[in-house]
Amino acid sequence: MESKIKNDIFDRFLELSDVSSVFKVLSRIEYILLRKLIKKADNGDGSGKVFLEEIKKDLNIPMPKVSEMVQAMNDEGLLLWKLDGVTKKTYIEITDKGREKCTLQREGMKKISERIDNELDSNEKDAIFNCLGKLGRIINEERGETDAYFELITGRQLDSMNVISLLKPKNSVFYFKSDYTISKAITYLQDSKYTTLPVVDDKGMYIGTVSDGDILHFISKNGIDTLNEVHVRDIVNTKRNPAVHDFDDGNTIINDIIDQNFLCMVDDRGCFIGIITRKDIIRYMKKKIEHRIIG
Repeated sequence: MESKIKNDIFDRFLELSDVSSVFKVLSRIEYILLRKLIKKADNGDGSGKVFLEEIKKDLNIPMPKVSEMVQAMNDEGLLLWKLDGVTKKTYIEITDKGREKCTLQREGMKKISERIDNELDSNEKDAIFNCLGKLGRIINEERGETDAYFELITGRQLDSMNVISLLKPKNSVFYFKSDYTISKAITYLQDSKYTTLPVVDDKGMYIGTVSDGDILHFISKNGIDTLNEVHVRDIVNTKRNPAVHDFDDGNTIINDIIDQNFLCMVDDRGCFIGIITRKDIIRYMKKKIEHRIIG
C-alpha cells in the first residue's frame, strides 16, 4: 500500500507539473531564459551578457541542447548570439523583440500568479517550495541512472561520450593553410599519406576540406599551368566534412561521421582545434560494448 501511495505521489506530480498550457507567446524554456536575460540586464553590471556555460548550469541541460535552443531563439530575433572579444567565448543578449514577448507572456500569466499569491498562505507556500526543491534535487541526482537505463535498453549512447578524449589536436595532424598554392598542396598531401585534409584560414578558422579528387578535378578543367597561382581556398569544399563542436554529444558525432573518415572539430568561435577519426570512434564503441558484456 505504501509503495502504491509513493507511486501515486510521483505520478500526480508529473501530471500537475506540466504547465505548458499557460505558455502561449513563448515556450516555458524560452520564457525562463529571457527572464534570466532581463534580470541580468536590469540588475547586473548593465551589460546583459549571459554566457552559454551559465545557461547550461542554471537550466541543467546538455550544452548541445543549449546551443540548439539559443540558435533557434537567435533565428527568431528573441536574442543575439555574440562573441566576447576579451574572453573569446560566446554569449547572448536579449533583443527588444525578446523583451516585448517576455512581457506579453508574463502579463498573460499575471492572474494565475496573483491567485497563487492570494489563495495560499505563507506556510503552504513554504511547504510547496520545500517539496519542489527536494523533488528537483532527487530528479537531478537520479538523472545519470535514468540515462544509463535508457542507454542500456535502446542501445543509444545518449550524451555519455567524452568527445574531447577522442580528439587528435591541431598540432598533431596535417591540414592545409588556405593560402597554399595547388602545387604546394599536392606535395603536402603526398607527404601526409591522406586523401583529404582540413583547410584553415589565416585566422585559424576551419573553412572546409580539400581532397585529391578536388585537385584532380581542378587539373582536368584548368590544366597544370596555374598550379602555382591558384590557392587551396579557391577549390575548398565547404560541405563534405561538417564541423563539430567540442560540446557536441556522442550521438551527434556518430551520426555525422557515418559517411566520413574524420570530422573536424572547432571551438565556439569556429577555430579549428583538431580532428576525430572514424577509426577512433569505432575503437571507443568497441570498448564500450566489451565493458557492457563483461559488466
